[in-house]
Amino acid sequence: MMVYHVIKIEDGTYYRGFDEATGFYDEELFTEDELKTLLFDQVVDENVVIDEHEAARAVRCIPDPEAREKVSNYITYLEGMVEK
Repeated sequence: MMVYHVIKIEDGTYYRGFDEATGFYDEELFTEDELKTLLFDQVVDENVVIDEHEAARAVRCIPDPEAREKVSNYITYLEGMVEK
């Protein structure tokens, strides 16, 4: 498994991958932004685009009023989590 170690060089802070299985460092140094991009690209599988109007229409189509209310409340909760 690859972990990353902080490497401090005179002019800045960098990150270098360390393979725990082999005990060797990767050759490339990354800035913090480069490492974030690299890790983000590795873990994000797919981008999902949500059409708010289509989602609202789908909620309105739920026949059970109690279930419709639960779904609506959950969507409101998720929207609050995204805003944090």
